[in-house]
Amino acid sequence: MSKRGAPILHFMIFGIYSFTSMTCNADLSDLSPASACNYLATIGLRTTTYRQQADGNYQCITPHVDIGTATGQNGALNNIVYYVIGKEKSIDTIQLVIDVSNPNESVAIHRRLKDVSNFLAEKLHTELPKPIQEAIAVGRDAKAVVNKRAVSVQRSNRAANNAYSVQVVFE
Repeated sequence: MSKRGAPILHFMIFGIYSFTSMTCNADLSDLSPASACNYLATIGLRTTTYRQQADGNYQCITPHVDIGTATGQNGALNNIVYYVIGKEKSIDTIQLVIDVSNPNESVAIHRRLKDVSNFLAEKLHTELPKPIQEAIAVGRDAKAVVNKRAVSVQRSNRAANNAYSVQVVFE
């Protein structure tokens, strides 16, 4: 078990997927929140129920899923989290976030983020452009619009321990 009480799934939840060209047929606000919350359940990212938060927004979220075997200087394993955020009956944002606590295992977790991001893009009937995939692989900021859907990669560095997070955001 991880320190957060969620099972450590290491590398088994993420596989290699093949993709074909797709077009986006709806923006996020047209998607069912319940469906979006379950998009990644088949690969081990099961969310909470989509419900109202203190700020008035609605969201579902996975527990932190630990990736890798070695802790960073802060004592935590690298992990990934999936969020769906919006209103009661519509979605504004879908996010995948990795927390990199052990930079020595950063290549593996970035690869997993890229695989899961591509899997999610397929569920959203779109595909990630090469610049977005490259940004995910190295953890740098990037933005693109794909079939009227904004996709961004955002990195946040932490001052201590060489830790950082990278999020892939679909809007």
